Amino acid sequence: PKVAKVSNATQEHGRNAGKPKAVEQAASRQQATDKKEDQEHHQQHQQLTSKRAFEERKQQRQQVLQKQKEEEKEKEAKKKEEEEKQRQQQQQQQQQQELQKKEREEQEKEKERKRAEWEQKSKLLLQDKKRLEEQKRLQEQKRKQEEAERERLRQQKLQLEAQQRQVLQAELK
Repeated sequence: PKVAKVSNATQEHGRNAGKPKAVEQAASRQQATDKKEDQEHHQQHQQLTSKRAFEERKQQRQQVLQKQKEEEKEKEAKKKEEEEKQRQQQQQQQQQQELQKKEREEQEKEKERKRAEWEQKSKLLLQDKKRLEEQKRLQEQKRKQEEAERERLRQQKLQLEAQQRQVLQAELK
């Protein structure tokens, strides 16, 4: 047997059969209860909706914040990357300048070394030239002395020959 659920109003009606005011009151009470339940349900729905909206807004805010954080991180990473790039460029330039400076210094040293070498060679060549000139002068002097000695000897020979002729002539007379 099916037992039908009987509402309060019907029960009231059953108890208060033939009492129209009581029935009206019961119906009014039921309406109030229904209205209250409707309001509660509506309020719950609104709360849920506003809670859901709040959660959605909160989530959106978090997403926006997250996006901003990521953008900041990206900016910071780019900034660091740029700074690192500049630092490396500066380091490269500095190394390049140092290298060029070293090369110039090496070139200067090499120039100086060659100049000193050339000076030394020049000095040696000059000394050689002087030595050769001295040698030549001495040889010339020696040659002149020998020539003079030969001339003296020739003169002496001539004198001796002249003396011998005189002696022979004197003997012949």
